[in-house]
Amino acid sequence: MLNNTQTFLNGLYVMATVTGPQGVYLQRNASNMQMAPNSQMQFNVWTNGQQLVAGDYDVQIDAYYGLKDNLRFDAPNGKRYTYHTRGQTKLHVSAKHAKTLTADDALLQHRFVMPWWGWVLLAVILGGLTGGILYAALRRRTVNYLFVLTDGQIIDRGSVRMRRFEKRNVVVPSGFVTQTTAKTVVALAANRVENTFVLTENSNLSANVNKL
Repeated sequence: MLNNTQTFLNGLYVMATVTGPQGVYLQRNASNMQMAPNSQMQFNVWTNGQQLVAGDYDVQIDAYYGLKDNLRFDAPNGKRYTYHTRGQTKLHVSAKHAKTLTADDALLQHRFVMPWWGWVLLAVILGGLTGGILYAALRRRTVNYLFVLTDGQIIDRGSVRMRRFEKRNVVVPSGFVTQTTAKTVVALAANRVENTFVLTENSNLSANVNKL
């Protein structure tokens, strides 16, 4: 942008629009700028992650300036300005230049595009993880149980096939109850490989037998 006058351009508002092939549309607005007399300014329009291709591009620039006296021009930013000028040009971007612009675009370089085989690999990994979780949760495994007295004497033992979140009740051998709860039925913990229950003699049963 060139200011070839002998005065300052105050309150400068610039709107630049670039349209190109394959739907490329770029825009940048900036306000509250100033240009000195007989000066030039480079007004950059960033691609913001859009990949440019070779072809012809249409560039249009609208500049508004002057916020005092005889405000006649309405700008897209909602303000009125004294002066308005418009410039329009076409420029051609070669394949080599487009490749250079793409390489210089930080957003494009940080954007990760996964190839098709990556999606296939990801699907296989996720499927394997899901299958492994389901297998671990649903498969039946052997759960052992053991009934012993306080002195370590084994009264009875056995095993059942259970899923990890399944519950199974086992009847305590006749004439005994669990030492802690005095129950004749115990629940196996399926998340354990072996369940050990300490038993004591059922005193109520002994009393009833003696009474008879």
